[in-house]
Amino acid sequence: MSPEVETAVKDKRDVQSLTPEATTELLQLLVDNIKEYAILTLDLRGNVMTWTPTAKRLKGYEASEIVGKHFSLFYTKEDVANGKCERELEIWAWDCPERNA
Repeated sequence: MSPEVETAVKDKRDVQSLTPEATTELLQLLVDNIKEYAILTLDLRGNVMTWTPTAKRLKGYEASEIVGKHFSLFYTKEDVANGKCERELEIWAWDCPERNA
């Protein structure tokens, strides 16, 4: 942990005062320490971009097996056939900052 992040955590400093690098580091620490949820990111097409150790533990995939694959792998064949993945991706993409860039 960088000295800036360590001081911010210890002093309970407002994260808005951190540098972008320290903010990224703090976010990564948070994501890496979540144990109950598989945190991952998707691109706008629904392909997995990042994979955490907890995602590996909960879902069973190594990063090399899942990064670049479509998130529909996490759904049943019935849900995929019924369009659930497409609907969820549309909902997610509607609020995605890249969509409005």
